[in-house]
Parts: sequence; C-alpha cells; structure tokens
Amino acid sequence: MNKPTEPNIIKACIAMSISLEVAKLSPDERKGVGATVFRTKTGRISSYSFNSKPHYSKNYTSCVNLKTGMSQEDLGHAEIKAIVLGGLKQAILPKKESISVTSAPCVRCGGIIALAQMNHVYYLDPHDELEGVRVLKEDYGIECTDLTPWREYIDSLSEHAKLTIASMGVPQ
Repeated sequence: MNKPTEPNIIKACIAMSISLEVAKLSPDERKGVGATVFRTKTGRISSYSFNSKPHYSKNYTSCVNLKTGMSQEDLGHAEIKAIVLGGLKQAILPKKESISVTSAPCVRCGGIIALAQMNHVYYLDPHDELEGVRVLKEDYGIECTDLTPWREYIDSLSEHAKLTIASMGVPQ
C-alpha cells in the first residue's frame, strides 16, 4: 500500500475517506459524489455532503457538459452543499479551508469553490476532462491534487470515516 508521508496529503486522505462514505448516501443512481470541507492546518472536518436530488425536482440532472453545453440547474452538487453547510455552521464562508471531492469538480462547482476562497482541492475521479480543475488552477490559482495514487490507503480508512460520520451526523 502506498501510504502518504506529507501531512497535508494525510489530512486530505482522511477527508477523502469521509467523502467516499457519504457518496454512498447519494440518491443519484448515475454517480454518487461526496465532498468534505476541512481545515487545512488541522485537518478538522467542518462539513460534508453528497450530491442529491432537491425536494422540488423530479428528475436527476447532470453537470454542465462542456462538449454539448447542456445543463439542468436543479442537482444539489456535493461540493456546493458541503461549502454551504460549512458556512452555515461557522456563520461565514469557509475561507482558508480545503475540500476533498470524490470526483474532480465541474466548472460550476469550481466557481463556488473559488468564491468560498478554498485554498486546496483534492479529488479522485476526473470529470469533464478535468475542465473544472483547469479553471481552478489557471483562473483562480487554487491548488488541486489528484489523490488516486493513495486510493488504497484512503480505502483502508473507511472504518474511521464511518465513525466520524456517526459522531457528526448524517449529512443533508
């Protein structure tokens, strides 16, 4: 197993294990996505959530597809929900925090991540050919790291993630 040695990567892997667990709660049959917002310095978890179908919607939707330009706006993206929940808990935007997402952010979520002044995005699976990651890096100067090399280590943390979720509560 490839275990990380850099402290921020270790914190990100722990957060990613939580993201993977909450992604399992997503009602989106197409692809469950989980996101966890955490303090960059301490690794303290601020919030987490999964993509979902809003109460007012009857249809699952997808992100903006850059090739076709098609989008439907009513999907609750995991990143947006986790940032909003973190902001509500702190009564401010979660500045100077990091976010781990089970799928690389789409362009729309990238904009919200930049607005929230996140300082680092950690992700696993590519999305829309990493266009959201490109925008975050090039347009906003936000660091983005693919945690795929540490996937086995992240998976080994699943029991820890389940305990954290049980102690903090199931996300909305």
